[in-house]
Amino acid sequence: MPGAVTIATAMAGRGTDIRLGGTPDNPALRDRAIAAGGLLVIGTEHSPHRRFDAQLRGRAGRQGDPGRSVVHASIEDDLLKDTKLAMAVTGGNQIKPVVAQRLVAVAQRRREAHSFDERIALLRFEQVIHRQRASVYDQRRTIRGTEDCVSMAARLRNDTIDDLMTRLAPAAGPWATGRLDAMVRSILTLDVPIKQPSRNQEADAAALRERISKTAEDWMNGKVKAFGRDIINDVLRRIMMALLDELWAEQLARLEHLKRMIADRRLSPQKAHADFAIEAFALFEVMMRDFRHEVTAHVMRLGKTQF
Repeated sequence: MPGAVTIATAMAGRGTDIRLGGTPDNPALRDRAIAAGGLLVIGTEHSPHRRFDAQLRGRAGRQGDPGRSVVHASIEDDLLKDTKLAMAVTGGNQIKPVVAQRLVAVAQRRREAHSFDERIALLRFEQVIHRQRASVYDQRRTIRGTEDCVSMAARLRNDTIDDLMTRLAPAAGPWATGRLDAMVRSILTLDVPIKQPSRNQEADAAALRERISKTAEDWMNGKVKAFGRDIINDVLRRIMMALLDELWAEQLARLEHLKRMIADRRLSPQKAHADFAIEAFALFEVMMRDFRHEVTAHVMRLGKTQF
């Protein structure tokens, strides 16, 4: 409208039509607005990106309408605080417009380059996450498509037993029999006698692993016999898919937190990507280990307590 002033904290998006004179059914107001010089756009500071400034200036000339734009700049603006512009100001004198425009353009190019590096780093992070997502989705499709979830659960159970034996009763190294007994009871719900190894520790570890595995297999076979393989298959499929979805949601939250931690370290883009990839892979390994353990713990608790 002629003589009207509009204060905006953000620029209108694409598709927003700014008509001189307001509505198109009042040509007299439009003629008055054109006679006054059209739309004057005044910016209080420059945008960090030249593209935004160009879009803002473009608002002043809609489809050939008259108009002009003015953008003010100060050495106290966020865009210019990190530049050497303050060194060019001496004695409180103003900087020549040509010099000011050049310095603003340099500051914007630096900010654009920094933003580009951030987007590239974010893309690299997302590629790491995408690989994990693809692996999880492949696992999910396998669970959904298999007709023998009992065998899949058995593989996960054996992997869980291997995890426990490797950490708590290795073929070479000290045994943590108390912790192993607690984990076997907690995850496998089994009471398996566990003793300290003899001099032939490797053979003792293999025998203990076989004993735990055989006891767990017999326990699970009793469940299958009692309820039927088809029912157990359906129940196991639902359990595994639900647990995988839950753990993946938690993993995504951990990866987002990891991205913020990596950003706080102020590393170079290459080092940040390498650190993120290594630590994200470690988190993924923990997630898959938790999946094996959780599936095993749920499966071993199915149904009746005795068979």
